[in-house]
This record gives sequence, structure tokens and C-alpha cells, in this order.
Amino acid sequence: MYGTKADDLRSQINRLKDALTDKVGELTIVTDKLNTTLQKLSFLEGDNYGLVKTIKDLEKKLADDRDYFAREMNKKDSENEDLRADKAKLIQEYQDLWDTKVVLDNEIATYHMLLEGEERR
Repeated sequence: MYGTKADDLRSQINRLKDALTDKVGELTIVTDKLNTTLQKLSFLEGDNYGLVKTIKDLEKKLADDRDYFAREMNKKDSENEDLRADKAKLIQEYQDLWDTKVVLDNEIATYHMLLEGEERR
């Protein structure tokens, strides 16, 4: 009876050892998976840091480019206003010259008529 009991206990011990060995194996597999996952996480965090930095750099460049574009547009608008003012001034000068030409043409025509009148007499 004690021999059977001892055999049963030995058998139970062997089953528990096998179960413990299986659990240790499973724990090793889970630990390896955890380590692999942590390595991937670390790698992804590094990638994420780099990507976030790249995004910030690009956002800064975009803001700088917008500021530059706004300054250039203001500069071009100012140049356009200056050119419009110059154009208006030139048009006025041209109109004044044209008016002077018309007056002179009329005077020449008048003197021409007077000379022709003198020559006929």
C-alpha cells in the first residue's frame, strides 16, 4: 500500500515536473517574444522620434517659406504700384507733349497760311 502510494506520488511528481518544464518552456517563449516586441518598440520609437523631428523641420520650413513668399509678394506689389505711378506720370507727360504738338501744328499752319497769303499779294 505504501509502495503504491509512493509510486502514485512519484508519478504525480513526474507529471508536475513535466508540467513545470512545459511552463518554463512557455515562459521562455513568452519572454523571447516580449524581448523581441520590446526591441521592435524601441526601434519604432526611434523611427517615430526621427519622423516627428522631420515633421517639425518641415513645418518650420513651410512657415519660413510662407513668410518669404509674403515678403516677396509685398515687394512685388510695391514695385507694381511704383510702375503704375511711373506709367501714369509718363502718360501725363505724353499727353502734355501731344497737346503742345497740336498747338505748335496749329501755329505752323497759321503761319503757313499767313506766308501763303503774303506771297500771293
